Amino acid sequence: GAQCWNITNWEDGTTEPGSSGSGLWDQDHHLIGQLYGGSASCSSISDDYFGRLDVSWNGGGSAATRVKDYLDPNNTGVKILDGLGTGNCAGIIYDLDAAVLAINGINEPYCNESSVALSATLKNNGNLTLTSATISYDFNSGASSGTIPWTGSLAAGATTSVALPSFNLAQGANSLLVTSSLPNGSADMNTSNDSKTNGFYAFLNGVQITVDIIQDDYGSETSWQIMQGGNLLYSGGPYTDGNDQTLVSTEVCLSEGACYDFIINDSYGDGMCCGFGTGSYSVGANGIVYASGAEFTTSESTNFCVVVGLEEHNLSKVKIYPNPSEGFVTIDFSQLGESNARIDVTDARGTLVESRMVHELSTTLDLRQQSSGLYFVELSNAYGRKVYKISLSTRE
Repeated sequence: GAQCWNITNWEDGTTEPGSSGSGLWDQDHHLIGQLYGGSASCSSISDDYFGRLDVSWNGGGSAATRVKDYLDPNNTGVKILDGLGTGNCAGIIYDLDAAVLAINGINEPYCNESSVALSATLKNNGNLTLTSATISYDFNSGASSGTIPWTGSLAAGATTSVALPSFNLAQGANSLLVTSSLPNGSADMNTSNDSKTNGFYAFLNGVQITVDIIQDDYGSETSWQIMQGGNLLYSGGPYTDGNDQTLVSTEVCLSEGACYDFIINDSYGDGMCCGFGTGSYSVGANGIVYASGAEFTTSESTNFCVVVGLEEHNLSKVKIYPNPSEGFVTIDFSQLGESNARIDVTDARGTLVESRMVHELSTTLDLRQQSSGLYFVELSNAYGRKVYKISLSTRE
């Protein structure tokens, strides 16, 4: 429930237990947070949480611990403080030093998009005013490369945005390298900050996948990731406590025909059901459930491949109501004009709770004896299948 910056995965380095309070810095070398908690270590380069400086500034509700009393004791109202200025005092010892500070505009992962337009931030790290520089770019190791001559007037420490050309995305991993050179037409005196590289994912044949998390009493213990080949693509949680049976749905984009790992975690080690609330999880799309469950200990992992659903015939025309339901669920085949279908109902743990063949155009299921939660109604006939999700709120 704390208001934090979340580092989902460290690209370079990590933290260890005992590092609490260490700083989080942005691309402009400004302190924006302090280490609050997380699961990262030398053996697990995973996520960390940093308490936000803007929250700590006013004490987060506690006037006794306001950071502003130490950093702005005279109450000037200044919200941003740079370093010690220019020159040797701030470590600026070069006259000509053009740096690529950041690559901007990446909004990954890209789903069914063919191209992307980005920009780079050029910063003058030298003492002399920067009037020209050459910006080079290399997208996907030579797929698109070139140079951009920049001219302008940048004072020491100032930045500007340089537009890059549009790049055609490739399926899967993409990368962009941006480099600066020839400040004011001369050799750069400090080449250590000339380059910036960013990697990101694109799914050209993407499928929208839904991750459904039904919380238990302790949502703060629950988190999940979708991984591919050791790369973290998506993550969710932790959630908030006291929201038993509250549904949180997250849409993600994955590639048709590719395989992934869905990992659900519980930091306490008692899963999501059933000692402290009735929680569960489900991952699926187009009537197909790729992963689901509720009862595990610390973690549960499911490998799945995104496939196009079986031919659903006209089963999508079937109506199931009411949803949510207090126990009675009607399945209406009237728009289909025929039934001759099998009905299988399973709970979030995969337990079969109801199964029958139906030949009439309408049938009603009595699920009043089942516990409240998420259930899956699978309809199948000679043409294919269709899975519907229903929420049951029985009066227990």
